[in-house]
Amino acid sequence: MPVSPSLYEEGTITLVNGSVDFTGASTGWLVNGVAGGTLWVVSGGVSYSAPIREITADGAGKLAFGWRGPSVAGVAYVMTRESALAADALFASNALVKVIRDLSLCAIAPAGSGTLAERDALAPPPPTGSFWLRVETGFALTLYRKEASGWSGPYSF
Repeated sequence: MPVSPSLYEEGTITLVNGSVDFTGASTGWLVNGVAGGTLWVVSGGVSYSAPIREITADGAGKLAFGWRGPSVAGVAYVMTRESALAADALFASNALVKVIRDLSLCAIAPAGSGTLAERDALAPPPPTGSFWLRVETGFALTLYRKEASGWSGPYSF
């Protein structure tokens, strides 16, 4: 049966009542965008949950507040990602698809992303009709198009 992409449940988790720290075994938390999501554990037939503040290592993280459920070790868990980093990545991906569709683009070249300084330093320069996705820390994700007269844009999304 397919598993929902909004759920993450690989490995096991250990939690201590009252502690914000949690650990796991055989997890993939760092690369699966669970920070900001919600942790769910069932113990004694009761479901407990808490928001995930951050993931500090692949098998370690911190909750937004102390765990209110009982202490458990090596148990199954579920993390929801609707409000997590993975949801942000999905939103950005969907926005990019919309921009590409709206601009009737067929592709973005593999070298067509990065900082504006990287775009201007390419040799040979990108040909007319190329697209450049500005991916630069501290700046909004924007798209530019190479025209015969220079770059047009930015096209924000």
